Amino acid sequence: MPSGGKIRVLFTRVKEQSDLIHYKWSFVGDRNWSDPSCEGSSFRVDKSSKLNATGSRGACFTWEIDIQSRRAAAAGSWTSKGEIRGSNGRTAKLSMSNGKCEASRTADDMVSVGSTITLGKIGPAPLSVAFSD
Repeated sequence: MPSGGKIRVLFTRVKEQSDLIHYKWSFVGDRNWSDPSCEGSSFRVDKSSKLNATGSRGACFTWEIDIQSRRAAAAGSWTSKGEIRGSNGRTAKLSMSNGKCEASRTADDMVSVGSTITLGKIGPAPLSVAFSD
C-alpha cells in the first residue's frame, strides 16, 4: 500500500506490433474514489473517501487505464480507444482518431494524490490522469 497522500503507478506493456499498441497502467491509492470521467485524452477520478470510511459506499482504491491503438492499413492512420475502470465496476471511455498511444511513464512509481499524472500521449494530445484529494 502507498503511504498517505500517494498513489502507486504500475505500467504494463501488453503488446507492441506494427499495427497494434496496447498498454495498461494500474493505480493503487491511499484512499477510495468512486467517480471516473474522461475528456479528450484526460482521465479524472473524483469523490475520494478514506479507506475505512463507514459512511461511504461504491468506491475503490484500485483503478486501471487500458489503451489500445490500431492502424487501419499498412500506411493508414491510427485510432485509439481506452478506458479507466475501477474495481467497483465504474468506467469512463476515450476514443480518438488522431494518432497512436506513446507511453512516457513506463516505470513503476509513486505520485502525489491530486497531481496530474502524465502517462504519454495519443497523437499530439497528452494522455493523463488525476485522482482528486
